[in-house]
Amino acid sequence: MNKCPGLKCALAQVNTSGGDNVDAEMIAARIKEWQRTRLGRMSLGCTVLRNGKPLEGATVKFVPEKFLGPNMKVATGKTNGDGVARPSIALDRNNVRDLPGVPRDSTVSEITKDGETIPAKYNSETTLGQEVALDAVGIQEGIRFDLKY
Repeated sequence: MNKCPGLKCALAQVNTSGGDNVDAEMIAARIKEWQRTRLGRMSLGCTVLRNGKPLEGATVKFVPEKFLGPNMKVATGKTNGDGVARPSIALDRNNVRDLPGVPRDSTVSEITKDGETIPAKYNSETTLGQEVALDAVGIQEGIRFDLKY
């Protein structure tokens, strides 16, 4: 589960019997639940803090878990002075047009910042995960990551 932080975050939604294991049938049932809502992506804000204070200028990526397949898109946003990013999906290679929102899925969150070394556990070896769905744990309150370094 540690290799799939998005899935780990969604454990209670995927394994509704309360266990700490997940199998293919449980994942398929959760994906069918996403499909039932007919919501392709969600507009959301993500607050990034560093030791409790807003981290301005950080890039936040919501990267779909690999088991969801190659067609799921990455959503990216940059934090403002309040540490809030509004991720969107790039529609072309030049990043000229963006589609606001994050695909509905379990994602691995990666946070980087130009000119600043953020520990690997928050980006290349991330432990940050989030399920993006209407009923995902914590989604209604807003996604919040407080990086400790």
